[in-house]
Amino acid sequence: VIAVISVFFLIAAILVFCLKTHPGLRVAEIDDIVTNNTLRQIRSPGFVYKYRTEAIGVDKKNSKPHSGFFVIETICNIWFTIEMTIRFICCPSKIKYFKAPVNVIDLVATLTFYVDLLLTTFGATSELEFFSIIRIMRLFKLTQHSSGLKILMHTFRASAKELMLLVFFLVLGIVVFASLVYYAERIEVNPDNQFQSIPLGLWWAVRFSSSYLFYQHSFFFHI
Repeated sequence: VIAVISVFFLIAAILVFCLKTHPGLRVAEIDDIVTNNTLRQIRSPGFVYKYRTEAIGVDKKNSKPHSGFFVIETICNIWFTIEMTIRFICCPSKIKYFKAPVNVIDLVATLTFYVDLLLTTFGATSELEFFSIIRIMRLFKLTQHSSGLKILMHTFRASAKELMLLVFFLVLGIVVFASLVYYAERIEVNPDNQFQSIPLGLWWAVRFSSSYLFYQHSFFFHI
C-alpha cells in the first residue's frame, strides 16, 4: 500500500512540475499603472476649480503558476520528506543510504523545493530555480517499485562497455561527416554556405543521423 501511495505522489509531482509551465495553466500578474494624467479646470464666476483626472490601466508583466499547483506540490513534498526521513532512520547504514544515487536525487530535489519556498516567501528572486529540474529525476525512484525497471537498469550496467563502444563509433561517424561537409562546402564558392564551422556541421550530422534512424524505424514497421 505504501508503495502505491509513493508512486501516486511521485507521478502527481512530476505532472505538476510539467503542467505548471503551460501558458494556458498560468495566471497573469496584473499591476495597476497610470496611463493618463490630465490637469483640467472649471471656470465659474468668482473662482477657478482645478482637478486632475487619471486613467488606470493594467500591465500584464509576468505570469505565475496557478495556486492549486503549489498546494499539490507542497503535499507531495511533505510526503517525500516523511518517506525520506523514515527510510533514513530505519536504514542500518547511513553511509550506504547516501551512497545510493536515488536517495541523493530525492534529497536534493526535496531541498530545492524548500529553498524555492523560502526565497519566494521572503520576496527574493530564486537564482537556484534552474536546479529545480532535478525534481524530474525523481522518475528514477520508480526503479524501487518496479522489478522490470530494476532488470533494465542491471542490463544497462552489465552492458556498459558495449554501449560505450556503440556511442564511440556513433560520435566518430558524426565528427567525420561533419568535417567532410564543412570542407566540401568550403572548397566551392557558395555565398549561401550555412556550414561556417565544424560545430555547425556537427549539429547537421546529429540531426541527419537522428532523422535517418527515425526513417529506418518507420520504414521497418511499415513493411
